[in-house]
Amino acid sequence: MRGRLYESTRLSRVLQNLTETLDSVCLIRCYGVMDRFCTRFRRLYSDYLQAFNMFTYCFAFSRFLITFGGLLVVLLTVVIVVGPAHNDPEAAPASGISLLSSITVGAVRHGWELPLEQAVSTQRKDPFSARLFLQPYDDLWPCRGVVRFEHFSASYRPGIAEDTLKDVSFEAHAGQKLAVVGRTGAGKSSLVLALLGMIERTSGSITIDGVDICTVPLNRLRSSISVIPQDPSMFTGTLRENLDPQGCFSDKELWEVLRSVRMSDFFESIPEALSFAISEKGGNLSAGQCQLVALARALLRATKILVLDEATSQMDADTEQKVQATLRESFAHCTVITIAHRIDTILDYDWVVVMGDGRVLENGGVADLLTDSSSVFRSIVLGAGIDADTKCLELLQSKAASEGPFSPSESIPVRKND
Repeated sequence: MRGRLYESTRLSRVLQNLTETLDSVCLIRCYGVMDRFCTRFRRLYSDYLQAFNMFTYCFAFSRFLITFGGLLVVLLTVVIVVGPAHNDPEAAPASGISLLSSITVGAVRHGWELPLEQAVSTQRKDPFSARLFLQPYDDLWPCRGVVRFEHFSASYRPGIAEDTLKDVSFEAHAGQKLAVVGRTGAGKSSLVLALLGMIERTSGSITIDGVDICTVPLNRLRSSISVIPQDPSMFTGTLRENLDPQGCFSDKELWEVLRSVRMSDFFESIPEALSFAISEKGGNLSAGQCQLVALARALLRATKILVLDEATSQMDADTEQKVQATLRESFAHCTVITIAHRIDTILDYDWVVVMGDGRVLENGGVADLLTDSSSVFRSIVLGAGIDADTKCLELLQSKAASEGPFSPSESIPVRKND
């Protein structure tokens, strides 16, 4: 059974690699990296052939042993029949039973092979179905939206590939606006996948309102978090169905959220209005419009946690500023975690987490990080062409105006991970 499981796992990696390569074949050819992907495919296919050969040899050997055992039974029966005991009246019935048993050995072998293959398929789906049958949680959970990563590590392929997230620790308080920044490949988007339970943890924990997300059914967890990705999902159907798939809200509520994201004028000018037919993957809407519709959908659900994974990356600067204003107004009492694309749009956030190579390099208040000359965040801001000192002064003045005179002792300490 282990050999069959090993072979099946290697085959799935070959098929996954083939699918990913076919989806990206244009980019692969444009960048001239065909040899790299061919080498990768040959390596994966070689691993599969080794596993397949091992399973085939083991299975053939087991068949040989079973068949050889049956032949021994037949041989023993023949010896008994033609031997000295052939005149024994009890020898004939015993010989008949022995021959019948040897004939059924093949059927027994076949009956053993089929359940073995089915058992492997069942075993492989266990990790995916284990969390579907957990006990349901309180309907009020989460009621605050406190998200805590505590020494969390995760990998896309545990035991095979190295951890994508490594010893990540930070906390987003209830109602806090937290930004995650870092270079490309720093692990920002992996944080979102981990929060949704889409990659497997290897150590540590993620808790929401004190509840470990690994103890929460996946459908309950994901319905409690609104996520707007860089490429939002648009379904083939009407605008109404895309905003409210379950049909729980009135048209008035739908128009209110569209008005909040500055999309009501556009759809009101169309005769179909809420019945406007959206094509597959939002093909008849621009990328920015798809993101605004996804934001309206999140507003409608009114969850306590909103995650923006570079959700405004395809909007112009003016539209993005309007969306940021909508987030501040409509999600004022929600925890907002933003994977930052444009640094200037998150400088008024409450907290910043700087990622690098899957680790938290530093985290703290925006003003505190900007005033630290050795801060990684300060270097990112300067690299974006923003005057860090001027921006820091503006933030401190804004804080003083809203909370009273600023005192250095009131500053949130900067936390750095060595």
